[in-house]
Amino acid sequence: MRAVMREQERWAVAVHQRAMKRMELADKRADKFDQQLQATRKLAQTGIKLVSQLASETRELKRSQKAFLDSLRNGRNGHSHKSWTTPRGG
Repeated sequence: MRAVMREQERWAVAVHQRAMKRMELADKRADKFDQQLQATRKLAQTGIKLVSQLASETRELKRSQKAFLDSLRNGRNGHSHKSWTTPRGG
């Protein structure tokens, strides 16, 4: 009878050890997944910041370009109109 109980105990211990090993492997997989998820989150945040910065720079460039083109349309480039044929001082 004791031999049967010992055999059952050994079997229970072996089952428990296998279950613990499976749990350790599952924990390692979960940790790896969490690290990958955090890395992906950081990449996404960096990408959003970059797109936002580029949008801001594009708006500034658009304003500057518009001002430049408007000055060319006026033909004076921001200076008062003076005839090129009139000599200076007279």
